[in-house]
Amino acid sequence: MLLNPEDAQRFIATYEQVAFSVHRLLKLAPAKQITRILFTAREQLQANPELLDQAVAHGRKQGFSLDSQALDALGQMRLDRWIYLKDLKSGSILLDHQGQEAYSVVGLTQPLAQITGQTGWVLNTALCPFKGKIICDGIMAPIAQLGPSLKRDYHQLYLKLKAHGRLHREPQTSPLWN
Repeated sequence: MLLNPEDAQRFIATYEQVAFSVHRLLKLAPAKQITRILFTAREQLQANPELLDQAVAHGRKQGFSLDSQALDALGQMRLDRWIYLKDLKSGSILLDHQGQEAYSVVGLTQPLAQITGQTGWVLNTALCPFKGKIICDGIMAPIAQLGPSLKRDYHQLYLKLKAHGRLHREPQTSPLWN
């Protein structure tokens, strides 16, 4: 499942502008790929949340058009290690690495499996609430691929979490944002 294309483009445009501002504010070495700039910016924003306000001020000073809902989402972004288990029609299923919660996540412009090639990965990526959905920023750093036995074990854990009401399809039900 994907975010509405117009909403996805508004989020991406704001995310990129904030990332460029973070890059400039921190005087980071030039990067040739936008993915590298986004990757570095989200790590810096996670480590220094106050940097978002500075990046917004810098971006506005530069004349960037920044979407307020996307900025709110970026302020709530959670960069972490996730278990990418499987895809459903409603979204991709990610488990937190502690095995406490499960999330139904939508992609911005492509399904997660198109980015990773397949399901069954431990990866670093960022989730955030946007437009009533839990979205993935689409930048993934694979850590390890799950073998069949681990994938089965995580699937059983997912079923338990789902049965106990710990599968979150909307941000308002998630402990990440409440």
